Amino acid sequence: MDIIQWVKNEINKISVVIIVILVASFLGYLSLQFGVTTHELGFHYLVAKLLGCEASASTNLITGSTSFENCAISEPIASILIALAAPIGAFFVGMFLWQMHKDSVLRLIGLFVMIYSAIPSLYPSLIGSDMYFAIQQGFNPIVGWIIFSILLGILTWQLFNEITEKQLLKIIKQRLK
Repeated sequence: MDIIQWVKNEINKISVVIIVILVASFLGYLSLQFGVTTHELGFHYLVAKLLGCEASASTNLITGSTSFENCAISEPIASILIALAAPIGAFFVGMFLWQMHKDSVLRLIGLFVMIYSAIPSLYPSLIGSDMYFAIQQGFNPIVGWIIFSILLGILTWQLFNEITEKQLLKIIKQRLK
């Protein structure tokens, strides 16, 4: 093979890699935006409206915000419900997409939603997280840590199962016999 042909082959390989990276990046952006939109509009905003609050929400690629006031129920309870509805709801939307679509890009989106839009927002010690806000409004921090730990455990278990092709559960069952 002459040098010109070799260069052409290498350029083709590099072009394919660049295209794959660009497509993956685009899917990543879509997944992030879906997660943020689900979190803010699908849960914070929706629950605020259901509780009779005046609410507004906005999103951009990596973050969003929802504001509310004048709720029909008492303010600390409304604030806690609105704060926790989004990360818990987003987690279950992500889990649904992960479980129901085994060979689909929706599975990837579900993973993004769980990892990006749910778990960090449930971390009780993260200043600015939804769970931190709920605790500041009077939510029990021990319950907050329990919720965070359970959902993180579910996510981690799902990932371990995927990575080990469900062998981890089989090994554990064998050891328990």
